[in-house]
Amino acid sequence: MGKKSAKEALSAAGPVTFGGFKLCFTSAAAPQWSVEDLVKTAVKHGYAGVELVAGAGGKHGAELGAKADKLHAIRACFSDAGVGIACLATPVSFHAADADARAAVLQELEQYVAMADELAAPYVRVFGGEIPPEIEVAGAADYISDALAEASTFVEQRSTCLLVETFGTFRNSRFLREIIKQVYSPKLAALWNVPETVRGLEPVADTFDSLCDQIRHVHLADYQYFEERTAVAPAPFGQGFVPMAQAIEALRAGDYKGYLAFDPAEIPEDSGQAIAEAMALLKGMLESGQ
Repeated sequence: MGKKSAKEALSAAGPVTFGGFKLCFTSAAAPQWSVEDLVKTAVKHGYAGVELVAGAGGKHGAELGAKADKLHAIRACFSDAGVGIACLATPVSFHAADADARAAVLQELEQYVAMADELAAPYVRVFGGEIPPEIEVAGAADYISDALAEASTFVEQRSTCLLVETFGTFRNSRFLREIIKQVYSPKLAALWNVPETVRGLEPVADTFDSLCDQIRHVHLADYQYFEERTAVAPAPFGQGFVPMAQAIEALRAGDYKGYLAFDPAEIPEDSGQAIAEAMALLKGMLESGQ
């Protein structure tokens, strides 16, 4: 019997895993690529999925206003290749203190949730956002929880789930844990952005202890300090200060079953090379048990 192509292997065997983990990359790594290019690259390098970032000027076409037939074509492009749409990452944020602003955000989110259903994306990423400095944290927690609770009600009849990313104020995992606790919905969970919690000086073990049973998706990127640690800049993947191996071991110990997503902090000069190098690094870590 001849050797199967990468596409045939993916379609026949289901998602590719390394050390028990599924790997994906975000379309932010290559916003200039079409959906066909994203899928071809995933198949070429053995990624199990791609996370589609909406509202960021990408060329994949999964944006507000896209017709159902366009979304179905995107979904078919992925499914025909045996590649998953790992998540639909939206720019939606609930930090605004103004109730009318949050109501408008909820209307926008409802459209994204409907899109995710058409795409068969299991998750929709949202942000809690950066709470304005003049707003007391306790009050912000209340209004953000209320907004997310309302959002959860219109997700209940859908197959997707909302994920709040550890970003901005929410890179404090205890704050995010409190929000999820207040909403108390199976349709609301966490996206762990590892470099953001690390930049917030939160040890990996503490983040995982706070959110372990709520983490459904993980973002990985790397940074380097300069000017005596008073500033950071994106670093080549695996060459900065983000302890990715520690995060992976915590997830492994917690029997995490979701994706690890390569989500570079800036658009690479050579997207194809960056995506290939990220796969090589992560595959090496996962298969060596490091």
